[in-house]
Amino acid sequence: MEIPKELVVVAAQGMFIVGKTKRAGRLEKPRILTITDNGSKIHLTPLPGVPGFMYIPADTIMYPVPSHDKNIKKLYEQVTAAGVDPN
Repeated sequence: MEIPKELVVVAAQGMFIVGKTKRAGRLEKPRILTITDNGSKIHLTPLPGVPGFMYIPADTIMYPVPSHDKNIKKLYEQVTAAGVDPN
């Protein structure tokens, strides 16, 4: 399986997690994606402990954030550049 190098969404343990893949099996700067108010609001929150990365199994559902979805990309860049990350 080819690993996308851009921002991706991972479906894991009943959550949607957004992050960047730089190498197989590893998601950098993961954030939990929450959609509220009937799809009108999105939130990206850190995982407990604010890990700089997480491991993802090979059989995990993962797909690139659609190129036309500027809201998730912009929000991800804002929250990961806000000094919240330990890396």
